[in-house]
Amino acid sequence: MPAAAVRTRLEQVRRLGVTGVPVFLIENLPPLTGSPTETTLLAALRQAATTKGEHRDQ
Repeated sequence: MPAAAVRTRLEQVRRLGVTGVPVFLIENLPPLTGSPTETTLLAALRQAATTKGEHRDQ
């Protein structure tokens, strides 16, 4: 990845307030930091899928 692309991505992450890892960036949802529970991660994925009109519960 070119240095300019890395700098751009770092600026985006800093604007989101990310200060540690792991961080899950899912669509336009607030970042999930640390170690989210399975329930929290699944809820975020479902919300993103619903927003995009792709949600199918199986």
